[in-house]
Order: sequence, then C-alpha cells, then structure tokens
Amino acid sequence: METSGTDITKTSRTVCGSLKDGGELAHGVPSLDSNDAVSARHRSENTAGGVHEVTLRAQAELGTQEAAKEESTNKTLSSHGDTIDDRPSQKAALPEHFNLEQSLFRPSSSAAQRESQALLGGCFNAYVLKQLFRTSPSRGSNTQKNKETAILEILRIGCLDSWIKECTNDSCQEAKHLMEQMAPRCEWKAFRTWAITTMSCLSNVYPRLPANEEGDGQPFPEWFVHHIGVWVQEGIRYPIDIMGVCELVCWMMDIAISFAPDQREFRKRLRWINNNSLKNGIFTTSVLETLTRATTLGVCRKRLWSLIESSPNGELDLSSLVSLGEQTTLREFYKHAKHETCTSETCYFTDDNSSPIEQLHLCTDFSCGRLAFPSSQIEVSDKHSAWRTGVRELLPPAVYEGDSYAAISHVWSDGTGSGIGEPGMVNTCLVDYFDAILERVGCSGLWWDTISVPTERKARTKALNNMHKHFQRAECTVVHDRYLLQFPWADDGSPCLALLLSPWFTRGWTALELMMSKSVKVLYRGESPQKPLIKDLDTEILAQNQAITTRGHFAASTIIQQLRKQKVHLLRDLHTILGTRATSYARDRMIIAALLADLPIPTIPDWQAQLTRDIIKKFGMIESAFLLHGHATQQDQGPWSWCPSTLFYVHTGTHQRHIETSPFILKVTPEGSVGGSAFLRPLNAQTASDFRPYTFHTSVAYKIKAALQD
Repeated sequence: METSGTDITKTSRTVCGSLKDGGELAHGVPSLDSNDAVSARHRSENTAGGVHEVTLRAQAELGTQEAAKEESTNKTLSSHGDTIDDRPSQKAALPEHFNLEQSLFRPSSSAAQRESQALLGGCFNAYVLKQLFRTSPSRGSNTQKNKETAILEILRIGCLDSWIKECTNDSCQEAKHLMEQMAPRCEWKAFRTWAITTMSCLSNVYPRLPANEEGDGQPFPEWFVHHIGVWVQEGIRYPIDIMGVCELVCWMMDIAISFAPDQREFRKRLRWINNNSLKNGIFTTSVLETLTRATTLGVCRKRLWSLIESSPNGELDLSSLVSLGEQTTLREFYKHAKHETCTSETCYFTDDNSSPIEQLHLCTDFSCGRLAFPSSQIEVSDKHSAWRTGVRELLPPAVYEGDSYAAISHVWSDGTGSGIGEPGMVNTCLVDYFDAILERVGCSGLWWDTISVPTERKARTKALNNMHKHFQRAECTVVHDRYLLQFPWADDGSPCLALLLSPWFTRGWTALELMMSKSVKVLYRGESPQKPLIKDLDTEILAQNQAITTRGHFAASTIIQQLRKQKVHLLRDLHTILGTRATSYARDRMIIAALLADLPIPTIPDWQAQLTRDIIKKFGMIESAFLLHGHATQQDQGPWSWCPSTLFYVHTGTHQRHIETSPFILKVTPEGSVGGSAFLRPLNAQTASDFRPYTFHTSVAYKIKAALQD
C-alpha cells in the first residue's frame, strides 16, 4: 500500500501476494470471497498534491444463498441427532494396547549405565539428553493415527524413542523430589513420571554441556508442543484429560526455555500451542471451567482477564494462575471486596476518581496532626524533589540533596494521596510510617508524589515531564498497596499472584513506575500495621528456578518480568502496557505514553492530537491495523488524514511481533504520509453495494459511503 495515488477500487490484484491455483495468497493468507469481512482504503489525489485517505472496513451481508446453506446445515444436524447439546459426554475408549500405567522408560544394561554416568554429572540419562536437544524423536510422527488417540500415541512413541531410563543419581533424585511437588497434575501418570524424570536429569546435565555442543535440532519438548498444536482438535472426546497432558508438556517447555541461550526466540515457538490450538477453541470448555473456579476465589473477573491478555502465553496460563490461587492456604486473602458484580470485560471501580478520598491515618486516635511540605522548596530544585527523612519535630522538612532516596509507588484510592485536604499537607503518622520503612531499606530521602509534585502550573508541567526519571534515579521503589498489606507472606508463590491481582498492578501510572525502577521492594502484611513485611521483588517474590517452581508462580513471574523489560518501539507496545490498565483521567494515558516514548508533553490546547502525531513520528512506523480505527481523523485530506485524535481509540490487533518479519508494518514520513504493503481487496460497483461501514461515528460512515460511490 504505497503513498502514490493508486485507486485500489480499480486494482485487479491483491497487494503483497498473488493467487495460487488453490485460491490462496502466496504468503499463506486465504483469498477472500464475497462473504468475507474485508478492509480497504479509498484514495484520490487532491488539488494540493496530497493524498485523501479514508479508512474503511466493511462486511458483506449474508445473502439468501448463505441463509439457505445455514438452514440446510441445521437440518442435517437435526436429522443426525448430533446437536451440540445432545452429544454424549463420556470419554472415548483407550485402545487395547494402550495402558496409562505402563512405563515409558527404556531398560538399559549396566554397562550402558556406567558409560552414561561417566559422561556428565553421574546421570544415567546424560548421553541421551545430549542428543535430545539436538535431534527430534524419529518415529512418533509416522505412527498410525485416529483422532481420539493420535496425540497420545505420538507422545508415547516419542517418550520411548527418547531412550530415557529411570535414574538413581543422587542429584537427579533430589531434583525429581522437588519437581514432583511442582509439576502439573496429569491423569496419564506414566507420562508425568517420565516427564519429571527427564527434566530432573536435564536440570543436572544441561548446565554441564559445553557451549559448543549445543545442537541446532528441535528439542523434544518443542517437538511435543508442535504435535499437540497439530493433532489436538476441537470437539474430540479424548480418553483422558488432554488439558493436563498439554499443561505438563508446556511445563517441560518452560524448563527447556530456562536453559536456552535465546529465551525470547524459544518462547515465541512455545506460542505454537496457544496460537494453533487454544485460540481455535479446543480448550474452550477448560477455559470456561477455570473462569468458574476463579469466582470461588472472589477476585475481580476483569482484573483476572486483564492478566491473561497481558500474559505471553494468553489463556494457556489461566488454569495455572487459578490453580496457584486455589492450592495455597491463603486463598481467602485474594478476595476483592465489592467486585462480585464485575464482569470479564468491565470493572465498575476502575475509573473511580480517588482525589476526594480522605487521607489515611495510621494512628489509632487520629490526633497526630498535619505536617506541611512547602512546594516552593521543590520548585527551585533542579536535581530531584525528594524530602529528607528524620525526626520531624527536630528537623523541619527540607529537600534531600543526596542520591540515596526511595520513591513511593502507590494508589491514591488507598488514601495515600493528597485527598480532600490542602496540597502539601500530610498526616504526620503517614509521614512517620514511610520514614520508618525508608530507614529499613537504607534510604535517607523520600520521593512521594503527594508532597513531591509542585502545585504551580508551569512547575507542575515540568515535574510531570520528569515523573518517570524520579523512579529511574531512585535507589529503590517501595510499593504500597493496602490490598497487599493484608496479604500474609508465604514461600509458595502466592504473594506473586497477589501482586498481579492488586489494584496497584492495574494502574497506568504504577506500570510506568515499575518499568523505570531498578530495584523494587513490596510491602506485605507484617507483625503490625505500623511495621509491614518488606520483600524484594527480584530475589524473593519472582520465581528463581523454573525447574522447582509451579507453573502458576512461573506464569505470574513472567507477566511481571515482561512488563519490566518491555521495550517501546511500536504502538502495539504502548497498548501492551496500557491497554489493560486504568487511569483516573482519560488524558493520563496519553501523558504516560509520552513518558514511555521519552517525549515532552505539549502545552497547546489540542495537545493530545499533537502528541499522537509526535509519538507516531518518533516510531516512524505503524501497524496496518491502526488504519482501521473507525473514528474521525485529524485531517479531512492530505497528511494525517488517516490518524485518529488519540492513540487509545485504537486496538492494534495481534500481528506478528517482530517488525523485521511482519508484512503489516507501514512506514510514516515526518510529514504524515503512510507507505508500505498490506493485503487488500479490489472493489467494483457490484461488490461495493454489499459493504457496510465499520465506524464509531456517523460522520465517518458518510465518508465511507461517499468513497464507495466514486
């Protein structure tokens, strides 16, 4: 889709692909028929030489022929008595030769065991494990298959082809004992035993492999994932719980990833099972059942679903996260009070304005008094706006000039903001509380937006432009959330899940603060409200070793780590960070986006439109899905006539994540013209009449109709 004046309604070929004999595009994208949803852009040159661009999306209406086809299909289902509601619920029978209890280990001679033991780490499986990470099992994919047992037979033969044996090595046995407690449950016990033995030996052997011996074959866990993606299908009654098998395979893959030199590339391949199986609905029942189980925890359904949308493995992690919540003795502390009526799409408390909330008191008699922090002092400080800690009666508030300060990351709905009182005035007991915490983490200065952001307009604008830098420079960031302060500590991964489900993790500003922080301390329930437990995010909360970590704890840790390491190069990166998060004011999203893109916030009246253009110009590219936003554009014609007034009208879709391999990335010039390639459909007078506008505003609908009439 180039920026020339080509009229796509007269184009006879689809851009970026030619039709093959089978009616598919050369790049594997199916060709479109008259009933497909299609997208196109009508373009005509204006008198100034610019390009008038109107984005449209339309869907062909179902005709009488399609309706007849649907009716015929329904009659066929009825005549066979095989409607969805009438299908039998029993499992398919296992083949006679298939025994779930039968061992999947290979016997080995004493001589072979001695030879393998002498190789690496004294493990019986050292030699075969070296080969398994270099070649694929040889026969599994060639076995005779039927739809009910194909995947089980493939996995069974794959296990046997691996030549894994029972191992009595002390180090392997120690790892095996830990993994037996952490590995997902599975109805196929022999497969679970084989998987745990294999991964326990792998954890002992793989770190000892010389770097130059790492082969380029397809590791066997990835081979398993590949075949699950191919052979597990929707609507089949499997003889055992197939979800348990899939979770166990993904657990193996997670451990394999932890040993891989390029974890990002390896994890991208793990998404095969998610993109090719789960998204197609084969685990629909399991996902719905898991959501039902989640309601027993009393958590906000919107908050839980937001986690799944931000997880690199999507719905595949849902069961593991819920299981982590169910299996801990602390499950009662996950409950979100008053969120019982929230849905998976809507939380009724997300956009509440927390400014009018009364400031928190930690003293029992509310007689501590108020302490003033004059904003005039921080307005003249160029370095930062932290305050010195200490005994307030002897040492009045003063700006801290050193580098060892801590920044408080909090949610104003907890009463830790300015509240309804005068700006700069804070309850003394609350200041003393934070002072005591900072003393425990070894910091002498306090940065807290309640007292560290000036009130004067120009100074406040300058402070907002540098908000993220205060967290970047801080010695550490202290996370304060009253939901977490009632959550007791346990070493089972449950505090990590609690952090994900906390109000703090759902907010846009706190996401920015987390990304910028170099060290993070989180407050949990302690011996008293005045003395909370302080835990380090990286060393105590996140999973340290996937091999001895539950999948739920590992999944929760991955979501947090992904946010901390998120790079911002495209609009979709901003949506990944902010798309599932809330702010008290809609404009705050654009401010946070500007800070993430390291751009100043304009001070002109239409600053959001200007900032949208500035961010796009800095990236220099957009996803093609960005053009299909359905909103009024900033200009009626010429440059920027494709661009909405704000970034967050748009959901950019789920195209390929790597720019260099994605055919859906378009270049944007500094002047605001768009160029690139995309899959389009040519229109003519006959097909144009079958389209209806895709839009959120009537004015856009009229533009689309006018374009179709040209």
